[in-house]
Amino acid sequence: MKWKGLLAVLLGLLMVGVTAGSAIAASISNDSLVPVTPQNFGDEWELSLNIDYHVEELSSGDLYVTIYYDWSWVNTEIFNGPDDQIVILIPWARWNSQIRDWDGFYGEQKPIVTTAFGKAKIQDISFVPITVDGEDIQVARIVATVNDDVKLEGIWVSMTLKKEYRGMQVKTNLVYLHSWDTGSAVSTAGSIILPFALYSAPAGLNLAASVTWAAADIFLFQKFAGSWKKTKTETLTLYPNGNLPPCWNGICPTSAGGSAGGLD
Repeated sequence: MKWKGLLAVLLGLLMVGVTAGSAIAASISNDSLVPVTPQNFGDEWELSLNIDYHVEELSSGDLYVTIYYDWSWVNTEIFNGPDDQIVILIPWARWNSQIRDWDGFYGEQKPIVTTAFGKAKIQDISFVPITVDGEDIQVARIVATVNDDVKLEGIWVSMTLKKEYRGMQVKTNLVYLHSWDTGSAVSTAGSIILPFALYSAPAGLNLAASVTWAAADIFLFQKFAGSWKKTKTETLTLYPNGNLPPCWNGICPTSAGGSAGGLD
């Protein structure tokens, strides 16, 4: 009978529909088990920069200054890119026209630099001359490199402030350059405007300005296909009432005469 043939056709179509529907449902179910992973690891908002310092008075009347710079990531980069660069800038000396030489604020020829966990590598400690409000100033530049998958690291910088500069206020800068690929293109870092201040009533200094730094004066190497930078500035009052920096890895950097863990 015709209706039996029609029924067979309808049943066949129904079975095909059920099978196709099950396959689609299974596909949707399997896809929903795969979580959507954000691709923003290593973004600027995930990086935190911090600066703490401590000032200890010595029997000589000089002040032993320890500054702690640290950085931490919420998530580190998932790709194996080149090492990041950390740059620390500290006002170090002024030009003395009477002696025709640099008159340092500190007793050491260069700062004592130590890393907290040994994951950052100190690459350079040098001095860059700048002019602020007509005054020639020498700035200590410390450059370190660190792998971009290190979630937490810090650098201690220590020096002995001469007693004639007791109470001096300075601004120190921490610059973090993150890069995710090397290439032939020169980085677009260009120039960086950083706050600068140097004030010391006994020494007759009163300088405050923003200094524009060329990338070549900040970073050791700049050939990246992609990069971004983040900065942190802190005003330090060099008098024995600074904040205690944290102790890391069982080491506290608040005693005078620390050893250099970086370049000698």
